[in-house]
Amino acid sequence: MKRVLLVLLLWMAAAPLGFSEEAAGPPAKPSLDNIVPKRIHISVAADHLFGVTELHVWPKDVGDDSWARWDSDGDGKLSAEEQRLLFGHIVQGNLPSQVVATSRRRVDWGSFAIRRMAKDGAALSLDQAVDLKISGRLPLVRGDRERAFVVYAPPRSPDGIVPLRISLAEGMTFSGVAGTRAEQRGPRRIEAVLSRVNPALWGIVLRVP
Repeated sequence: MKRVLLVLLLWMAAAPLGFSEEAAGPPAKPSLDNIVPKRIHISVAADHLFGVTELHVWPKDVGDDSWARWDSDGDGKLSAEEQRLLFGHIVQGNLPSQVVATSRRRVDWGSFAIRRMAKDGAALSLDQAVDLKISGRLPLVRGDRERAFVVYAPPRSPDGIVPLRISLAEGMTFSGVAGTRAEQRGPRRIEAVLSRVNPALWGIVLRVP
C-alpha cells in the first residue's frame, strides 16, 4: 500500500510539470532537405562549362515568415508571374556566397536560367518550400590546355552539406585536386561534399594531348 501511495504522489508531482511520453521522446531529426538544401553539378567541355544548382528554399531561408509579400493580388498563393519575381529574389539571396570559377572567370549565376522543379503553372502556397533549378553555360577558350578551377559553396546551416559533382568531357582529366572531402570516379568525374568546415574544392583540369 505504501508503494502504491508513493507512486501516486510521484505522478501527482510530475503532472504539473507537463511530463508526457511525447515530451520525453527523442528530438525530431532534421529533414534531408534541410541537411542538403543545395546540390551543384558542373560539366566541363573543351569550349564551355555547363553548371546546374538545385535549391530547396523555405521563406525563412531568405528572411521571410512566408511568401506573402510576393502575393500582389492577395489570393493566398503565388501565380506564375509572382513566382518569377520571387525566384529572382531567392537567387540574389542564396547564390552570392557561391563561387564557381575556371580560367580566372567566375560564373555569373544570376544570369542563368531559373525554373521551378514542379509542374508548369503550378501555384505556390505562401508557406510552402520551393525547389529551383538554376542552370547556364559559360564559354571557355578552346585552346587552353590547362585550366585552374575552384568551387566554393558553404551550406546555409552549420550542420548542412552541399553535394558537388564535376564531370569532364572526353579528352580531359583532373590534376592536383584539393580542398574538401572528394572522391574521384575515374579520370573524368569527381564527387565531393562541401560543408561549413570544408566549403571549397579546387584543382586543375588538363586537356589530354
